[in-house]
Amino acid sequence: MAARTRRQRQTLPSDSEEEEDKGLINKLQSKFTPEKKPERKAVEKKQVVSTNQNQDFACWNCDKSLYGSRFVNKDSHPYCVNCYNEQFANHCNDCREIISVDNKDLAFKDKHWHDRCFKCTECKNSLVSESFGTKDEKLFCSDCWDLNFAPKCTKCVRPFKAGSMKLSWNGGEWHKDCFLCTNCDKVIGQEAFHPQDGKPYCEDCWEDHFAIKCTKCTKPVKQGGVTYKLEPYHKECFSCYECKNSLAGKRFTLKDDNPICPDCFGKKYAQKCFECAEAITGMGGNRYIIFEDSQWHTNCFNCKSCGTSLVGINFVAEGYNADLEIFCQPCGFQKRGMDFTLSAGGKKEEAPPSRGSTRPSRR
Repeated sequence: MAARTRRQRQTLPSDSEEEEDKGLINKLQSKFTPEKKPERKAVEKKQVVSTNQNQDFACWNCDKSLYGSRFVNKDSHPYCVNCYNEQFANHCNDCREIISVDNKDLAFKDKHWHDRCFKCTECKNSLVSESFGTKDEKLFCSDCWDLNFAPKCTKCVRPFKAGSMKLSWNGGEWHKDCFLCTNCDKVIGQEAFHPQDGKPYCEDCWEDHFAIKCTKCTKPVKQGGVTYKLEPYHKECFSCYECKNSLAGKRFTLKDDNPICPDCFGKKYAQKCFECAEAITGMGGNRYIIFEDSQWHTNCFNCKSCGTSLVGINFVAEGYNADLEIFCQPCGFQKRGMDFTLSAGGKKEEAPPSRGSTRPSRR
């Protein structure tokens, strides 16, 4: 910075000198000067003061008078335009020239540009008042930045614009309108879909092509189905062959490979107990007795005479079909007029042949 030379301010007249001048002026007024002379002298006096002040208003660096000139304030000191440009102006990051006070100084991340130099590296379009991006300290307009650096849609390979929706799935990225069903090309967007072999399918297409179908109605089993003999059913489709009531979670039996509920089986298909005439369903593993062409509940298979249970022991049967009667061996022998005794060796004596020796059966 050049050394600044300070000018001595001219000393203004004191009050006593002014009074003497005024007295002298008054004496000469009547003879030599017009009446307005004092005002003219006063004006000249102001001009001198103004001139002296202007001479003191100079550039802080080169000391050049700034009166009537453009200047710039820096740290509360005035500078002429040339000195300010040389000492304080920034250099353009593009053209490396000084950004003078006559140009706009555009700044971004401690770097500066002329407004004419602030442009896209790729297409050279001005970025003034435009959105832009940076890569490796280079400027790019939004279109060029998207084209070169933005992630691309898996389907259309176009970049994702700033603020646009991006859907991510299975390592790929899609525009909302590009995420389509593999089969029907319906826009899935943010709706539910089913993946199959690494491809997205809308619900309707997935159900038509890949969903498990009900064995009875052939429609997709979406949830809550049942499986019987490795075949899937809707709960409402796995029903009694007779009354159509659902059998899901209930006991049932089979008739000609058709599932039948206990009530329908008992009414239409079950054998009747020879003793109580009630249906023998055998549900839940209940035992029943079969002898010749007749059947009994296990609790009904008792001696006709003494009521002893005959389940699992030998018994005596008299008569056939509707006239059939069963007895324990003691009662049967007695009915025939014979004693049921044991020999001394602990063996039974010979007795007439008797029908009946059975075990409980399960259904």
